[in-house]
Amino acid sequence: MQRVKTLLSKEPQDRTKVEIRELEEYFKNNPFFEREAARARDNQTIQNLFTHLKVLEYQKGDTVFKFGDRGQLFYIIIDGEIEIRTPAPVELENEQATPEGILVFCITYFNEIYWDKMLNGDKIQSKILNELEMLQITVTNKSFDKDKALKALDHAVVNGHTKIHLKLEQSLNPNHKPSITLNWFKTVQTLRTGASFGERALIKNEDRAATIVCSKNSCFATLHRKDYNAIIGASQKRELKEKVEILKNFRIFSQLRTNVLEKI
Repeated sequence: MQRVKTLLSKEPQDRTKVEIRELEEYFKNNPFFEREAARARDNQTIQNLFTHLKVLEYQKGDTVFKFGDRGQLFYIIIDGEIEIRTPAPVELENEQATPEGILVFCITYFNEIYWDKMLNGDKIQSKILNELEMLQITVTNKSFDKDKALKALDHAVVNGHTKIHLKLEQSLNPNHKPSITLNWFKTVQTLRTGASFGERALIKNEDRAATIVCSKNSCFATLHRKDYNAIIGASQKRELKEKVEILKNFRIFSQLRTNVLEKI
C-alpha cells in the first residue's frame, strides 16, 4: 500500500505511464473502477482517473467532512473505516432528562450532537469546553478524553464544585419535563477498505447530506470535483444521451421532451 500512497502523492503531470498502469493493477477489482471501466468507451477514461487521483490520510476520530459542507472531493477508501452519520432526533427520558443525565449525554456524545440545530448550541458548547478546561481536562479542537471528563465532572458535581449540570438543564430542559428531544448525528452505515463515497454532492451539485467520521486510521484516494465532473461526468452524459436516443425510438416516448426522458 505504501507504493500506492507514494504514486498518488505525485503530481498528475509527473506520473509515468508505467506508474499509471501500477495504479490500474492495484485498483482493478475495486467496484468503482470496475463500474467505470464497463461504462467507458476506451481505456483513456480510466487512465485519466488514475492520473488525477490524489491521496489523503486521516486519524481515528477525524471528521472527513460535515453535513452541509460544500462537496469538493470524491473518496475511495484505500485502507481504513469510516462512519456515515446523518441527523436524527434522540429522546432523553427519566434519569437521562435530569441535570446529571443531560450532562453525561452531552459529554459522551459531544461530537455527535447536532449543536447547530440547538438553540444557542454554540454557547452551550463553549460552556462545556470552558468547564472542562477549568477542571484541567485537555481540549484540542473541541476534542477531549471523555472518560477523564466524566470522572472529573462526577467528582465536581458530587462535591459541589460545578453547576454546569444545572446550567445545561436550564438551557435544554427548563421546564423539568420527564423527557426531552435533542438532535444528533446517528451512525447509519459503516464503510471499509474498497468502498467509495462522496459522489452525490458532486453529481447533484448539492451540499453534503451526511457527516463522515473515521472510526480507524484511514487512507483515501480522492478525486477533485472538477476532475470528477470532467472525467466521470462526460461518461455519464454520454450514457444519458444514448438512453434518450433509445427511448425516442419507441412511439410512446417519441413526443416527450429530452429533460423528461432523462428522468425515466
